[in-house]
Amino acid sequence: MDREMARRMYVMLDAGLICYKHYYPWCDSIIEKLEEPPVWIIELSTVKYIGDAKIIVHEYAFSFEETIYDHDFLRYNKYFLACLYLRYERNEISWATFLFEAGRYSDGMECGVNCEYFFEMLTSYENSLYSSTLENSQSKDVYVFIKNSIDDVVDLYNGFQKYFIEFVQKEG
Repeated sequence: MDREMARRMYVMLDAGLICYKHYYPWCDSIIEKLEEPPVWIIELSTVKYIGDAKIIVHEYAFSFEETIYDHDFLRYNKYFLACLYLRYERNEISWATFLFEAGRYSDGMECGVNCEYFFEMLTSYENSLYSSTLENSQSKDVYVFIKNSIDDVVDLYNGFQKYFIEFVQKEG
């Protein structure tokens, strides 16, 4: 529950990788374990709307006296791309959607590449009539580019995924 974990959680929310079905049971488990749980966890445990959840997590994750250095922005921006990539791997979004969203996000953001990296891939992919061979090749290239970020995000995501499964089983 440190600020770094909350920052990654914020990026996951922002990228659409997790939702209330992930964080409700996570918050509940923390509330049950701690005599005085953090206020932001209590607040988060009551909201479904992703916009409200992002505000709550952001206020905790980024409200501190320290300065976030430029390399941190690069790291969090790559986390966002990693979250989009995980959504692609989970078949939540298509490869074309990934490329478009990654290009749009990286436009004007420090991501280690400029937006043309993704938009040129998208153009090639569209011009190939959505060739699965080209998709596989491009996705491998992107994976290599953001592998470290994926590794940093996936452990936290897998933890949230367990809570998602728990939530869905309670609903069913």
